[in-house]
Amino acid sequence: MADYAWHPEAKFENGVRNDSGTTMRRHVKVIAIEYIGKEANRWEEQFYLGELPDAAVEYGASKSSGNRIVDALALVSKQVGQVTLATRAGITRQELSAILSKTSKPRRNTLKALMTAAMQLAEES
Repeated sequence: MADYAWHPEAKFENGVRNDSGTTMRRHVKVIAIEYIGKEANRWEEQFYLGELPDAAVEYGASKSSGNRIVDALALVSKQVGQVTLATRAGITRQELSAILSKTSKPRRNTLKALMTAAMQLAEES
């Protein structure tokens, strides 16, 4: 409990453990909505056996959310370049190009990797 006051605060800029000064609200722009279920997700089994990563039911994002994600990725790739974004996400430039031109539908893990890479690159610049 003693360390609770020092835990990082993701809702604010300047909210990491060793930061000092005034914290500022972090502005968030929603670009995707992901559908989730209210199922129990095998909670009793997880209680005895530990967390099971595949227990959560995932319904995925809506079609319009997927399009907004690709549009946001296109903006980032214009700023940093397709090669940089693809390399950071661990995919080929050709795969990224196909996703951005909407000729290829990316897998869920690929989209997550791209969004993570895009956020990291945006923070660095």
